[in-house]
Amino acid sequence: MHTGTERSFVKPLWIGLAVVFAAYASGCSTIRRARQIQRGELLLPGERTATSVEAGLTAESVLTIERAIEIALMCHPSIAQATQSLVAAQARLAEARGSARPSASASASFGRSTQNTPERPFSTRAEKSIAGSIQADFTPFDSGRTRAAVSRAESAVAAAVEELRIARRNAVLSVKLAFFDLRKAQELLKVAEDSARQYRAHLDQVMAFAEVGRRPKYDVTKAAVDAGKANLDLVASSNAVSDARAVLVQAMGLASDPGFSISDQAPADSPEPANSATPSPDHPEIRQALARVHQASSAVDAAIADLYPNIGLNARFAGSGQSFPLVANLSAAIQAAIELFSGGRKTAAVEAAAAELRAACAQLASKEQEISAAVARARAAVTDSSQRMSLASLLARQAQENLDIVTERYRVGAASAVEVTDAEASLTSARAETVRAMFEHYAAMARLRHALGEEP
Repeated sequence: MHTGTERSFVKPLWIGLAVVFAAYASGCSTIRRARQIQRGELLLPGERTATSVEAGLTAESVLTIERAIEIALMCHPSIAQATQSLVAAQARLAEARGSARPSASASASFGRSTQNTPERPFSTRAEKSIAGSIQADFTPFDSGRTRAAVSRAESAVAAAVEELRIARRNAVLSVKLAFFDLRKAQELLKVAEDSARQYRAHLDQVMAFAEVGRRPKYDVTKAAVDAGKANLDLVASSNAVSDARAVLVQAMGLASDPGFSISDQAPADSPEPANSATPSPDHPEIRQALARVHQASSAVDAAIADLYPNIGLNARFAGSGQSFPLVANLSAAIQAAIELFSGGRKTAAVEAAAAELRAACAQLASKEQEISAAVARARAAVTDSSQRMSLASLLARQAQENLDIVTERYRVGAASAVEVTDAEASLTSARAETVRAMFEHYAAMARLRHALGEEP
């Protein structure tokens, strides 16, 4: 018969088990959310392909570069991927910190078994067996293993934060370049349309002159060929617009083009950055490389800590018997452990971690050099595009003046059809070069700011 003291241990045992099961039940919301994600029920734009309706784009929309950037930041898969990588890194940090806290576990069992003996080998009588326990474990000293794991996880979070910044900056740059390319393609299409109209007008003029005998048949044929070439250029320019639209739609993280139009407002005339020789000290790619150096350094700490002992504490409260109330027992222990010989595995792990740290330092140096070179190239591109833009404007004015002179000379019979064609071709080329130089300058400025690490 059980005493009152024994019964007093049974009640807290089952209370403890109830608390443990309640804790597990509280995790149901996390599990439910994970299952919903598995079924694709909670995926946001970017984690799946967003529709143009979700992005707020219709055939009547006039897309500005600012709105295009907003859509990309909301819908681009690379940003969604980097965001969830950060969430995962933060969860792993919480997991690492949890290792420094006490842990508890519970178990319960019920069974029936025979109790045969040599004197009674064939009995089928089964006895009940009931048991339950709650156990707590804590490691107050592990030679810095947990501290190194937490530091490593913190560095991983820092690297993930910078990865998200990089993804956002890259998405913004891609949108800007795609937007400028589409604007450039549309302006070149206008040049091609004007050129085609000009060549058709010239053909009509030559045909009128030929009818009254003022121009030979050759001039008519040549004018018709030139008009045909202009039409081919017009088709090519139209296709270039379609291609540029597709690139912009993809840069925004969308799959379908609802047929929006884009704003023809010129980009803000932002001056070249004053300190454009050196990258920003807050450059996300450098900060990410630094975080990976810290992460590798923490891995060295963890490998070294694994060479030293750890001390653990254990407490257990258990009850067992054939029926209620159960017989309760308490136990507590302190344990120290160290691996005396590992076959060189642990020292090799230290050497490997140290080598990975040196590799991370080399990657940081490489990234610093890569960014410096990118800044130098971007600055040169800005200077070149600025000069090309000024020169292209002069050439376009010169070509227009030359065409006016040649056209008048041709009208009075002092110039040939070849001269007119050459003058028209020169004007078309100069106008196209003006458009290219202008938008390439916008793109060069965007690349320079990106290379310097400026926030979009």
